[in-house]
Amino acid sequence: MICIIGFHCNDGARCRDFLRDSKMIFSDDTEYMGYGMYFWDNESNAKFWLSEKKRKQPEITEWFIVSALINIIYLLDLTDIDESKKIDKLWQKYCALTRTKKYFPIGKKVNILFEFFNLDQEYKVIRANASYKNISNPSILEGTFIKNISRAIYCVRDKSVVYRTRLELEEKVC
Repeated sequence: MICIIGFHCNDGARCRDFLRDSKMIFSDDTEYMGYGMYFWDNESNAKFWLSEKKRKQPEITEWFIVSALINIIYLLDLTDIDESKKIDKLWQKYCALTRTKKYFPIGKKVNILFEFFNLDQEYKVIRANASYKNISNPSILEGTFIKNISRAIYCVRDKSVVYRTRLELEEKVC
């Protein structure tokens, strides 16, 4: 088993269900990587996303960050150029077979490809890099080719690859 620790943030009720009953918090996202539960590769990224969620949903008063071990043996790695080209070829094939327009958000493309080509047998987790605007690199990275503005995010499509869930952070908004 090859695992990473992933961090997810959400409202308290959903996270409690995830921790207590292993109930996955699936999103029908079309902008990132499609259907799945999203995990960041470190807690700082989850904290950033938590601040965004709190800003966008001020009516929610309880927030959690949870973590889990995620088995990435069935990984579709969109940070790997060869894997990305392979998926792009599948998309081109799909468009040719179905006479579909090629321009959709990436998450919608992923959902279509998984359904049409039955990719759930081969892939259970997708990794990609997300970029944040208005976040600068720490000064230690200035003048280097290393960039810290891109964040690894994992989209888990199948709960069978999620283990050892735990609460990392609990915040109550008054």
